[in-house]
Amino acid sequence: MKTIFLRFFRSVNPRDRDHIKKNLHLKLFFTMSKNRKQGSNGTKSGDETPKTETKQPYDYLIDQIAFYGAYHSTLGNQIIHIIFVPVILITALSMLSFVKILMQPVNFLWFGGEILHTNTPLFIIFVLMYPATYVYIDFYSGLSWLPMASFVWFAAMFLVDNLKWPISSLLLLHSVAWIFQFIGHGVIERRKPALLDNLYQSIVLAPFFVWFETVLFPLGYGNSVGLKRNITRKVKELQVKLDNKP
Repeated sequence: MKTIFLRFFRSVNPRDRDHIKKNLHLKLFFTMSKNRKQGSNGTKSGDETPKTETKQPYDYLIDQIAFYGAYHSTLGNQIIHIIFVPVILITALSMLSFVKILMQPVNFLWFGGEILHTNTPLFIIFVLMYPATYVYIDFYSGLSWLPMASFVWFAAMFLVDNLKWPISSLLLLHSVAWIFQFIGHGVIERRKPALLDNLYQSIVLAPFFVWFETVLFPLGYGNSVGLKRNITRKVKELQVKLDNKP
């Protein structure tokens, strides 16, 4: 093909040769310009498939913590949740122990030799749901919450078995804790609670958010990858969407 083109090129007169050269240069120029434009749009020359963004290891964790953080960004509201989220969790577990289901009580040895027990599998399911969810979100930070899960478990049974709190007292304390939660949102945060947008996600993530704010972030968890900085950035993005939401 190259030989045929050279023979044709030599056979034409010099004036036509200049015209052919000019057209070839223009064609080459437009081809190169098109390739540059495709390259600037994130595609290689001759490849129409755009590049896809790769997910980072902490992306899912950032999304989950940022969702809850978007509704709890003021210091006052965070302090209220740090105090009363554990109260809500412990009293809820204590009240579940009063639910009677046809099964044998499950006994657990207490460090002092006392026997803790629960009469319902709902208690076990509820208390295991939290660490299982956290390990799924992020393996290492989820595992770090296991000591807290044990504390919540024993604290809940201690109120019932040792202090002999009636369910009415537990319900009263549980209700007071929720009232403070809503005060934090309505008076301090001035933003609706997260549970109005996603009930399950907000209830399950609340203790995990408190764990990050009080334990993991102060200990420097995720500092090497800018975890807290990325969560803060994501929180601001979500808050813009929430504020513009009709």
